[in-house]
Amino acid sequence: MSGNTGNKPQDMLRDLWERYCAGDNEAMGMLYEQLHARITLFCLGWLKDRELAENIASESFVRLLNMANKAEIASVEAWLFTVSKNLCKNHLSQQSNRRGIWEQICDRFASVNRPEAIDQLAAADWDRRMQEWFGPLDCQVWQLHEQGYSNEEIAAKLQMTEKTVANRKSMIRKSLREKIRHHGL
Repeated sequence: MSGNTGNKPQDMLRDLWERYCAGDNEAMGMLYEQLHARITLFCLGWLKDRELAENIASESFVRLLNMANKAEIASVEAWLFTVSKNLCKNHLSQQSNRRGIWEQICDRFASVNRPEAIDQLAAADWDRRMQEWFGPLDCQVWQLHEQGYSNEEIAAKLQMTEKTVANRKSMIRKSLREKIRHHGL
């Protein structure tokens, strides 16, 4: 196949796919090399985020590997691009929904424009904001953190691993920085 320069790229992809379906795992690696960069660029056009595009392109390949009826795929290239497109659309839809919720929260606080009122809100409503912004478990983790508990102590109280506590605190910190920066608090 590699010595035959008359093969179209589609023929080469079809041959690799057929080889993979017949049990040649090396053919999947070659398919990945041939298609991953193109699928990543395709996703990048949708998402405008290189890392996310690479993740979605890789997720498309994972779904291909996990597919039960691989032999039913007539064009592996078309299948991968379709799955990638759907994953991009799903991501954008979820992002849009989150943005809409966030805008509602921002609108609620936009009417408060006096500096002293903002200070009062920041002090009096911090728990309410945390509850709006985060789930109950994250609020508990953060409250215990603010009370000076160690990750080990928080993990024991909430029956989770220390690693989970550390990850949750890290995600909360990142999210708080973004929210505070966005709201100018």
